[in-house]
Amino acid sequence: MAELLAVAIQDSRYLESELRRRQEAETLINITAEMTSSLEMDQVLDGILVHLNRVVPYDSACIFLMANDHLRAVAGRGFTHPENVLDIVYPADDNLTVQILSTRQPVILQDAKNHPSFNRWGDTDYTRGWMGVPLIVRESAIGILTVDSKNLSAFGPAEAELAQAVANQAAITIENARLFSETQRLLIQTGKQATQLQQIMDLVPDGIVMLNEKKRIVLSNQAATSYLAQLADARVGDILHQLGNIPLDKLLETGTTKTSWHEITAVEPGGIFEVSSRPLDLSNDNPDWLLILRNVTDERREEGYLRTQERLATVGQLAAGIAHDFNNIMTVISLYTQLVLQTPNVSSKDQQRLNTIQQQAERASQLIRKILDFSRQSVVDRKPVDLHPFVKDLTRSWRQSLPDNINIEADVPDGEYLVEADSARLRQALTNLAINARDAMPWGGNLRLCLGYLILSGDQVYPLPDMKAGQWITLTISDTGEGITEKDLSRIFEPFYTTKPTGEGTGLGLAQVYGIVKLHDGFINVESKPGHGTIFSIYLPAFLPPIEDDSSLDIDKALSGSGETILIVEDDPDSREALGEILESLNYKVLTAPNGTEALSLYEELNVQVDLVLSDMVMPVMDGAALYAELKARDEKIKMIIITGYPLDREGKELLNRGVVAYIQKPLQIEVITQAIRAALTNSR
Repeated sequence: MAELLAVAIQDSRYLESELRRRQEAETLINITAEMTSSLEMDQVLDGILVHLNRVVPYDSACIFLMANDHLRAVAGRGFTHPENVLDIVYPADDNLTVQILSTRQPVILQDAKNHPSFNRWGDTDYTRGWMGVPLIVRESAIGILTVDSKNLSAFGPAEAELAQAVANQAAITIENARLFSETQRLLIQTGKQATQLQQIMDLVPDGIVMLNEKKRIVLSNQAATSYLAQLADARVGDILHQLGNIPLDKLLETGTTKTSWHEITAVEPGGIFEVSSRPLDLSNDNPDWLLILRNVTDERREEGYLRTQERLATVGQLAAGIAHDFNNIMTVISLYTQLVLQTPNVSSKDQQRLNTIQQQAERASQLIRKILDFSRQSVVDRKPVDLHPFVKDLTRSWRQSLPDNINIEADVPDGEYLVEADSARLRQALTNLAINARDAMPWGGNLRLCLGYLILSGDQVYPLPDMKAGQWITLTISDTGEGITEKDLSRIFEPFYTTKPTGEGTGLGLAQVYGIVKLHDGFINVESKPGHGTIFSIYLPAFLPPIEDDSSLDIDKALSGSGETILIVEDDPDSREALGEILESLNYKVLTAPNGTEALSLYEELNVQVDLVLSDMVMPVMDGAALYAELKARDEKIKMIIITGYPLDREGKELLNRGVVAYIQKPLQIEVITQAIRAALTNSR
């Protein structure tokens, strides 16, 4: 019986031990699963200590990680005063630490309080039982896990084995969390660097495009994003097949040897670009590629414009010499014809012949005058002319002389538009353009003449390359005719160049217009597309009456107002306030609004007459163009000056054509803006 009882006790202890081992194994498995469920370092460290307490009960525990030959307490539980323990750096050269790190084995103290090697760091006054376990990853110790107990001999080999098992898994989890944190940090750093790189690239005026080995667009700066949309309707993520009218493979052929530029044309809106390509890795048979795109549309147009001006100047010099010689010849023919006509006994048949000669001589003289106008050899009598009544009178005469199927419109905003001109010659030039428009609309259409005011200053983009800063009067004639081809457009002002059938035109009408404009120190530009009509824009220097020379008269007095009300519409509060102060100091009454919508409400609510609106072009809610349309619908005589940071574009020209009296580019200059205001208010409504 005693033997049976002993065996039963032994079996019971064995079963109890196996059950405990199985529970410990299951606990370790659960601990492993829970510890690997998060990669956030703080959660991982605290979770390790929570799970450790389930298999190795303790009063307090701490995790120390190596940091530059020191130990830093990164997590702890059970301490009465954790502030004395956590986030503190301790030396790693004490005997216990050295033993644990060098042997990579647990160290157990049965009575830590009386052990000579035990250092009482932080909150450890109560510690009796103590154990230190190394945290090892890939045979390298990354720290120490310590557990404390108030009881003597609290830990033995079994607890050390369990603690080491937890520590081994904890070390891997800590390393994974550290790698995750480092990866996150690197990702954030890389993201910041990518953002900085993108910002730097966006400052580059040229387009920059990176293609991977599959020719997929992986990166583009702001300029390239716009250019790619025009040239290939492509964006980042798309595979690029061609740019404009050239296959991509052809553009990449020359990139492997030297830098070369291809000129390509966008189908819509017809811009001209240069593109250069370079492989990023010459050792790779299928490398990534770098493309540089340049928009040279304005450059090519300027080059073409200057070439045209040079060609016309050369032709003009030649034509002037020929015209003078022909003038002398025609003078002799005309004089002798008149002399013979006065001779007695000339038969009626001969008189008829002589009259025909005289008529043709006069016709030839008119052609010679056109040639002299083109070559700028004519004599002009320039005097101050207000184009406001001039244009109204001119369009009135056109309505009487041009066919009824042509609708003639005149957009002539109130104000004084002074130029120094020979009114007869200027009338001839504008009439030539009207006749040209008539011929382009054989079945009728619309002919529109617009008068406007333009101020150019600073380094803004001017309508034509060789225009100068200053105040200009604009005359714009537009039609809804057949339009002009690009080939003809480049030669349209050349003398004797005509697209009309033989016998229907001399080819001198537009040449004469060009010469007359130049005789007035002006500029002329033409825009046209087949089927979309034609727009001729003439720019004449504004004539500014001289101000009396008075040493006591300063700029403020010369440009002061007379109490007129000006509505300033500007979304930037500082600019709005500065403009308001300047105009108030010049004796103007000032109203302000931050956008078009509020300006419109203010205009309708206040029972005051607004003499002039000074509006920014680009604003939230309602921009300057929309505001002008709304105000114009309420008051046909409203005057507006546009101020903007953008160069004069098609929309700006359209606003000038619709009656905006001036278009001024930022940064503003006091003298420029006040002169424009004075000019706009010269004539009261």
